[in-house]
Amino acid sequence: MDDTYVCGETARDIQREKEARLIYERVFRDPAAYTDFYFRHIFDPRHFLSLRDGTSILASLHQNPHDFLLGREKRPTLFYFAVAVDLEKRGRGYMDRLLRHALRDAREKGIPAVFLTPIDDGIYRKYGFSYVSDLLYYRIPLDRLRIASDWNLREIRKKAGVLLLTEVDGADVNRELTEIYRKCMKNYHLFFERDENWFRLRREELAACGGKGYLIREGNRPAGYFTAEPEDDTYRITECLLIDPKLAPLVLDLASRQGDYYGKLELTAPPGEDFGIIPETQLAMGEERRPIFMARILRPLDLFMSLRLPAGTTLRIRLRDEILPENDGIYRLQAGRPPLREEEKTEEIGDLELDIRHLAALLSGYKSFEDLLRPGLITLCKEEKREAFGALFPKERNYIREYL
Repeated sequence: MDDTYVCGETARDIQREKEARLIYERVFRDPAAYTDFYFRHIFDPRHFLSLRDGTSILASLHQNPHDFLLGREKRPTLFYFAVAVDLEKRGRGYMDRLLRHALRDAREKGIPAVFLTPIDDGIYRKYGFSYVSDLLYYRIPLDRLRIASDWNLREIRKKAGVLLLTEVDGADVNRELTEIYRKCMKNYHLFFERDENWFRLRREELAACGGKGYLIREGNRPAGYFTAEPEDDTYRITECLLIDPKLAPLVLDLASRQGDYYGKLELTAPPGEDFGIIPETQLAMGEERRPIFMARILRPLDLFMSLRLPAGTTLRIRLRDEILPENDGIYRLQAGRPPLREEEKTEEIGDLELDIRHLAALLSGYKSFEDLLRPGLITLCKEEKREAFGALFPKERNYIREYL
C-alpha cells in the first residue's frame, strides 16, 4: 500500500477535488444544496488531508483554518471537518493513522489547538480531545408559544425592527453583523473570530440552502441577528445573538407567526441566555443542554502564556500526552515570567498532574479546576496549591457555533 498523505500543492488539481467530493458524498448524507455550496465556496485543496492507497482515498479530513480567542488573545486554529473513512475500508486503522499524522503536522506548523464537532465523542477522546462548548436547545409546539408579559412588544416595535438580510446592502450588513457578533462575545472566554467575509459566506450559505437571516436594528444601530433554517415540521432558529436581551420578543414573535407552516419551534442559544418565555409556556417546553464542540491542545506552552498569575505565585503542572509525547513534562507557571517546560525528571512530581485530554476543558473554563478535581480526573499533589489553582482555572462562558 502507498502510505501517502496528500495535502497542499499536490491536491490543487480538479481531480483531487472530485475525489474529495466523492468520499464526502459516500460517507455523509448532507443535502445536495449544502454539499454544492461547500465545495464551491469553502473547500480548498490546500486544507484537505487524505490517506491514500495508490489512486484511492482510504481516509480523509478537511482542516479549515480559523482564528479563535481564548482570554482575549487571538490564535490560529484548524477546524476538523468531514472526518471520513471509505465505507468499505473501515476497521483497519486508517483513521487512526491519519489523525495522528494530522495532529503532529498541525503542531509542527505552530497550531496551538484544533477543534471539531464529533459524531461519536468516544472516538476522539483517546486522541486527547475534550468538550469545550455547549449549546442550549429549546423545543416547544408553536401553538403553545407565548411571549413574556412583562415585556411590551408594542413598545419594543416602536424603537426596533426586524429586516431580512436580503433587504439590506451586502457590504453594510456584513459590517453590522460583525459588529453585533463582537459585542455579544465580550462576555465569553472562548470563541471563534468572525469577520465580514465570514458573514458574507454565511449569508450565501443560507440563500443556497433555503434558510433566512434577520437583522434587528434599534433606531439606526445594529442590535442583533438570528438565522432560521426550517426542517420538516420544525421552525429552527439556529443562531440568535442579541446585544440587548430585551429585544428577544421580536424573535419569538416572528417565530410564533410560523404556526401555519410548522408545528414546532427549536431555538438554539448559548447557555445562560434568557429569551423571555413565560412560565406557562415553559411547562410545554423541552430544554436540552448539549455538548457540541471538542478541542485538542497541541502546544500547551503557547496557551499557558495567556494565563495571568497573582504576584508571587509559582505553579508546576505535570502533563501526560500519549499521542504527542513531546508535550510530556512539567510546566512551570510563574507570575511575571513566561511559562517554561522543565527538563523531564521522572522522580519529580508537579503541584498538579493531568492528562492532555483534560487540558482543553481546564484552559477553556468549560470545566473549573474543582469540577475536574472532585471526580478524580486530575490529581492535586500539593494541597497548599488548591486555592491558587482554583483561582487560575474558574468556570467560564464559551460560545462556538461555526458552520463553515
